[in-house]
Amino acid sequence: MDSGQNAVQDKRSVDEQAEETCLEQNPIAQRVIPKQTRAHKRIASILDATEILLAQNANVTTSTIAKQAEIPVGSIYRYFPNIMGIYSALFKKLNDRMHLQIAITFKNADEATDGPVAWRDLFRRIMAVVSDAYIQYPALGVLLLMVSSPELRPIKKASNATMANAIEGRYQAGLNGFHGGDPKIVATTVIELISWFELSVFVNKGELENSEALYAEGLKVIEAYLSLYLTD
Repeated sequence: MDSGQNAVQDKRSVDEQAEETCLEQNPIAQRVIPKQTRAHKRIASILDATEILLAQNANVTTSTIAKQAEIPVGSIYRYFPNIMGIYSALFKKLNDRMHLQIAITFKNADEATDGPVAWRDLFRRIMAVVSDAYIQYPALGVLLLMVSSPELRPIKKASNATMANAIEGRYQAGLNGFHGGDPKIVATTVIELISWFELSVFVNKGELENSEALYAEGLKVIEAYLSLYLTD
């Protein structure tokens, strides 16, 4: 079993939590929102097959997806208008996985029994989650490179807004010693900086000669900005 198949199978429970949200909030991605269990399983098999193919840098067409999923090609068009519809649904699903892990990281930090987690430590834990997502789900990086497409752009925009809202809420509550700035503006700026990180470092990490050094320097840039507004 290859790494792409392992990544799909290991996150089945996370997929189940994110699937309904993915289906209901992504009208671009599919023709209908099916209610039957069989239909949900068919959609999941289509997305899983696409994820595996993208992770393998394989030729991705509706025909190769159908072959990987072991379903008729016609079944794909029952739920998705075209391959970009599949990509947008998968992009949403992979972002949901990452958001869930980030939420868990925030929760664990807030509930730590040995005292508050320093903001720099928390930030680095979050960045580790984001970095790990691009390693664990290679298809995420492939899809991110398509983010300028009209189908995927709104998915990334919504993903960034979700994360910015979560961080803004923390800052409004005074967590991590936030002070001296507009919580919304600071949170949005942080997410935009992380988005640059995603495109510039995480997606191309295996191809960049000095990727580890770039990662370390990028962390310094964002931490320097955050240090203007956060205290332990």
